[in-house]
Amino acid sequence: MIATWKSLLERALEVKEAELASLRREQKAIHDEVTRYQALWHEPPMAVEESSIALLMLWQQFGAASETHRKRLEEEDFFVESRIKRCQEKILEIHQQIHVLEEILTRREAAERHRFARRQLREVSQQAALRQGMEEALGAWHWK
Repeated sequence: MIATWKSLLERALEVKEAELASLRREQKAIHDEVTRYQALWHEPPMAVEESSIALLMLWQQFGAASETHRKRLEEEDFFVESRIKRCQEKILEIHQQIHVLEEILTRREAAERHRFARRQLREVSQQAALRQGMEEALGAWHWK
């Protein structure tokens, strides 16, 4: 039964580790996109003649949209980070549960070995007592 629980926990651990890897990939993609948007917005505007106010306004609109998108990505990154933390906590919890089950199995195996050793010792003592009794009986019969 405990071995089955341990097996199920190990499977849950594999699932959580895969989920964590997926979340980390998602977070990396978000970070890459944030970096790209920051680079785009922080580049100096193209050489625009002062008379071309329309191009300058267009650049500012792009910058505002870029900044809004970057903020949304940062919020998304925050949520992914919180999911990563929960996933890491769950992985740690599963590791602890597996450790407890392994300790229970180890103790049970040690107790079983101890019982087996005591049983063998008891059998050896009974055989020795039986042999001694037979030798005494044979010795008494032989001397009669």
